Amino acid sequence: MLSPRDCPWCRTRLTRETPDACPACGRALRDGDGNELREIDLVYDRVVAENHARFLRFLTIGTPIAGLVSLAGPLFHWGPAVVIALPLFSIAHVIAFRVALAGEPRRLLGNSRRFFTRNISRWAFLLLTLVGYAFTAIPLAGALIGAAVFACVTWLAYTHLMWSLRRERDRSPLLLAEKIALAVIAVLLAGIVVTLLVFSLALGYGVKLLTQN
Repeated sequence: MLSPRDCPWCRTRLTRETPDACPACGRALRDGDGNELREIDLVYDRVVAENHARFLRFLTIGTPIAGLVSLAGPLFHWGPAVVIALPLFSIAHVIAFRVALAGEPRRLLGNSRRFFTRNISRWAFLLLTLVGYAFTAIPLAGALIGAAVFACVTWLAYTHLMWSLRRERDRSPLLLAEKIALAVIAVLLAGIVVTLLVFSLALGYGVKLLTQN
């Protein structure tokens, strides 16, 4: 059976059935149990250590920034601005996490686990931050809430990502709970989005009636 893949050591393209050693660099392509060596088997410890250091820097820098931005929360929660501001805050948090912490770990995941991990993290991120950042409307206390939401959601997403990476290294299959969680999060997120849209339409209609009167 042909199994095109790259040597995890030297990246040489292997175009025939996986041998016991790379024909280019001569290093082993199987572990002691006879399983094919993957890149994650070679770099797991390094990636975990480097990502943990990045995670701590991300929290150290991002948490106070989130608190400062949240000081202006009451201004963004007036009228139709809330429909734009909340999703923008949430999306900015998702993008920052992805750029700073998720890149290399997700690359090492298999296709199925990468799909579920990416979407569970993304949708859970949006769900939790949309709800959490809504409380930044509270004057002054909103700054503490915004910082806490940033730190807690970042920690949850990071913990889930590292857990998924460890299970990938251990060759563990996807859990049924992961698939169920993805469906539940998607439904809840859709409900929040619909609620925001209905609120926006109702607010616009109310403003129109007031201006007509």
